Amino acid sequence: MIKYILIIAAAFGAYKFFFSSEGLIKSNMSEIHSSEYKFKITFPDEPREKSEIIDLPNYGKFKTVSYFVRKPELVCGIVISDYLDADEVTGDIYDQIDVAKRNLLNRYGSSINSEEFISVGGVSGYQFDVTTKDSKLLRMQIFKYMSNSYNLSCQYENSDDHKGQMNEFMDSFELI
Repeated sequence: MIKYILIIAAAFGAYKFFFSSEGLIKSNMSEIHSSEYKFKITFPDEPREKSEIIDLPNYGKFKTVSYFVRKPELVCGIVISDYLDADEVTGDIYDQIDVAKRNLLNRYGSSINSEEFISVGGVSGYQFDVTTKDSKLLRMQIFKYMSNSYNLSCQYENSDDHKGQMNEFMDSFELI
């Protein structure tokens, strides 16, 4: 009899975990850890990966690697640009900020709601919060670290649940 009670209790606990909103969110989390690109981050679901090598005259070769999760209500991703011909990313953070602003406004948007300098593990970066043309919210963070440039972005519907998932994604980013 005790055996059956324990089985029922375990089944009930598993049911509560997998069918509660917290259990569903946590059970789908997927961590990417890259010693090659010196970062780790946790996605709200299993991300897809894409990479390509680009050769730009006057800039040299660089490899872009992107990881992203695309859902109707939430799109999160990170793009790493590895400057293969340089030990350090050329230019400063202001060069990246200017390019990011132009791209954000041209591609997504109606308005930049806020922007500020941020830091992750002692590495300076920059963050934008944007309202898109279709009234979604977008957060973008950019960092430069050694020979890599990191661009994190998350576009989400304006709800507490989606904002929480975006914050978990952004807060999980670490440079290693």
